[in-house]
Amino acid sequence: MIIILKILYVFGCMFLGYFVMDNNFYKFKKGNNMNQFLLRWTSPSPLLFKRITSLCTALATAGGGILGIPSVMASQGIVLALPEIVTKIAGYMIAAGVVGGIISKITVEDPSQLTTTTSVTGK
Repeated sequence: MIIILKILYVFGCMFLGYFVMDNNFYKFKKGNNMNQFLLRWTSPSPLLFKRITSLCTALATAGGGILGIPSVMASQGIVLALPEIVTKIAGYMIAAGVVGGIISKITVEDPSQLTTTTSVTGK
């Protein structure tokens, strides 16, 4: 749980215009926060982080599938209730998958490319 809170803290700092590396805070060099986020989102990621993104997407999808089971069964006329621990774990799977996927997606191969004047919108 503490790891998830730390990830959310780092993600929140990014939107405020900072990023954390080696336990130090750094201010984004250029542009506003959303442009930096979009520039990082569209930049190429290292292979390891591409795999982490895929893994986190699968984790979040599995959690959503588990939470969706009772509603699918109810549409067929079958009443099904999952144990509370299963729904809690599925919720954590979704949260960890989404946060981990976003964090791994904004990891870039070469941070020096972020200071270029490339347009994020493609114009």
